[in-house]
Amino acid sequence: LRRPERWEVVVLDCPESPRDWCVKRVVGLPGERVAVHDGEVWIDGAIARKPLEVAREMAVPVHTSAAAAKQPAEAARRWRDATQRWQHHNGRHSIAGDSSDQATSPDDPIHWLEYHHPALTDFAGAAGDGPILDESPHDQGEMRALSAVSDVLLRGQLTVASAGELYFAGRAPGDLFVARLDVASGAGTLVHDDQTVAQWDAGPIPQGQAMVFDWLLADQQVHLALDGRLLVQHAFEPHGPDAAGPVVPVAVGTRGASVTIENLSVFRDVYYTPGPPSGQREFTLGPDEYFVLGDNSPYSDDSRTWVEPGVSRQRIVGRAIGW
Repeated sequence: LRRPERWEVVVLDCPESPRDWCVKRVVGLPGERVAVHDGEVWIDGAIARKPLEVAREMAVPVHTSAAAAKQPAEAARRWRDATQRWQHHNGRHSIAGDSSDQATSPDDPIHWLEYHHPALTDFAGAAGDGPILDESPHDQGEMRALSAVSDVLLRGQLTVASAGELYFAGRAPGDLFVARLDVASGAGTLVHDDQTVAQWDAGPIPQGQAMVFDWLLADQQVHLALDGRLLVQHAFEPHGPDAAGPVVPVAVGTRGASVTIENLSVFRDVYYTPGPPSGQREFTLGPDEYFVLGDNSPYSDDSRTWVEPGVSRQRIVGRAIGW
């Protein structure tokens, strides 16, 4: 009844296997110039930015609260705090607020809970942190070069028990973002490196009420949401890679507030591999053609690999429900 939209999952007649149906995600629309490089989709020379709900849908688990509950020693190695104020029990993280009745001061310390990802060599017994890679728990037999992924989502359920400040931090190569949220007023700021780039007023944060938060850095944009309400969305141009890389990709912190966090999990975005080494890298779609990709990129046959990358609208059967 309508044309397919970007990021929708559709069912189509497979171009190179006419008797079969394929399930793919639409990323390119008619008339657009589509490219895949550095793990991202680019449309007409600009990065294609996903809405938060699409990023949540596509997120690939990196470390979950269920895994933390089963392996507390591994969770303690991944979730670290320099001030030793956070308490950890059965996958739950909590911190007591400062005892002082005075208002929170900028000189007070921020108690960070940082996620550290083990380096690939760490699984063989060597200590150290490394970047998140585009490995998948569903492809344990894979034999390919893995790529570092800086697009991440931090998700959890937090309950605030006293006034103070909440902090969310994230690092992409060359870029550091810190979001500050005052519990009592709901006033917030987003800082990119040392520059304030966004401000908002969310209203007072309810105390004693569990809320789901989403802290997303992906597709050269930042999102922060509470209980599905988007507090800030900020698109940015990267400053360029730094020497260290995204070793500590995400963190959550507090100043003065008593907070409990449950179901704290880290996800990565889909990293799109470029396709065959000798294949085409940029595609221009016709007036009734779509560019489609599979979410399990390293093993997907899709517009990157098909002889005719553009999929005509007539081949699209319909939208996939509950995929």
